[in-house]
Amino acid sequence: MKMMTNEMMTNEELAEFEKENEFQVYKTMYVSYPEYNMIYMLKSPKTCAVNGIKEVTNKNLHLDIPASVEIEGNTYWVNEIFEEGFWDNGSIETVTIPDTVTRIDRGAFQGCHNLKSVYIPDSVTLIEEIAFASCDSLESVSLPGGDIELEDECFDDCPLLTITRR
Repeated sequence: MKMMTNEMMTNEELAEFEKENEFQVYKTMYVSYPEYNMIYMLKSPKTCAVNGIKEVTNKNLHLDIPASVEIEGNTYWVNEIFEEGFWDNGSIETVTIPDTVTRIDRGAFQGCHNLKSVYIPDSVTLIEEIAFASCDSLESVSLPGGDIELEDECFDDCPLLTITRR
């Protein structure tokens, strides 16, 4: 069995490692974009979670999260916004989440005081607790019309918020 290294494990090796160690294997990678470096957590040989941005050059940022990312010759589908990934980020004004994402984890955008609007695609089935709490400039959130679980306080302390269902 391989130890955790920077090399990608095969699906079988990853499953065996997780079984033996009883936790999910993650690898953190940074990808450069013109206005920031995005942090990805590689969760499997095919999927990843977005875990924030660093070195932001624009203070009025429209964050358009990509559906996939190529890292070291492999394509990873973004299916999650990781816990506290964008916590307290004052640069983000709007967020568009791709239709590959199925969940927005606890505190993902908590305290993003300049965040004004968020588009959440139909693919999202879970928004965990305090995901957008204390986003006191948040004016609008567009939610899917279908089944979506909104955990307690996911939009707590958002005084300007209007939620629309499509």
